[in-house]
Amino acid sequence: MATNYLDTGDTGRAVSAESDGALFAGIFGAEKYVLENGSQLKAEVQSNNIVKISDGDAVMYGRHVRIPANDSALVTINNGHSGTNRIDLIVFRYTKDSTGKETVDLVVIQGEDSTGTATAPTAVDGNILTGAMQSDFPLYSVELNGINIVKVNPLFNVIGNISKLKEELTELNSKLYETYIDPSTKSICIRFPKNRIQICAGTIRVYASLQQNGTGYTGVSTKIEQATFPKPFKFLRGCTITQNSDDWVMILGKTTTLNGISQLRLGYFAAYTNKAFYMDYIAIGTY
Repeated sequence: MATNYLDTGDTGRAVSAESDGALFAGIFGAEKYVLENGSQLKAEVQSNNIVKISDGDAVMYGRHVRIPANDSALVTINNGHSGTNRIDLIVFRYTKDSTGKETVDLVVIQGEDSTGTATAPTAVDGNILTGAMQSDFPLYSVELNGINIVKVNPLFNVIGNISKLKEELTELNSKLYETYIDPSTKSICIRFPKNRIQICAGTIRVYASLQQNGTGYTGVSTKIEQATFPKPFKFLRGCTITQNSDDWVMILGKTTTLNGISQLRLGYFAAYTNKAFYMDYIAIGTY
């Protein structure tokens, strides 16, 4: 028998809450978050018994929960007692009854009075995606000293939208590295600002003096024009690496020894006269 796995098309059946929940969980993550909308469920203490929760959106295991824009909800905190400390939790509580009806309400889970350090009560962490009948999303802990509310602590994570995440990723990448093209040599360079290191790739002009070797000639000594290197790289003398206290250069080539001197030979070619040629390179250095 054929089965239609299409969920959001015109299939003749309604899209279920479970389907929407699975889709949102796949987009936002299979946990509990507050979204970057409205007032982001901001809490304000109105009195020793009332906390105001402003508008905002949340996702609980894929279920979208919302206090509409320009709206708010008032949460009642039971009186504290003189000489004791207490911590209550303000939570979004999801419930599903035996008929399948789902609701989310703002609920206060009251903690125990203590003459010492108070501890927060336990919330129910049921996974709605796997069929839990109850699940709590702790939004705030409310600390009471005697009859007074002394502190309201947010317990949720706010996740940005895709546009915000793209901006943050672009900013992060700009701090990690930057790219540019050297205007004089057309070399493509990548800089790492934190370490002040850059890597450049391009082409250098090499002048070679030749020595007869069998049927042809082999380049045995070269000179690289200073102008062919993008700043801050130093030019090489006789194909050896020139170092100073600030900058250093490394060119990909073949290492060899000539007259007891270690050299980085840029390549081999056959010719009958001294000549100049171009060679691709990669250089690494500080700036």
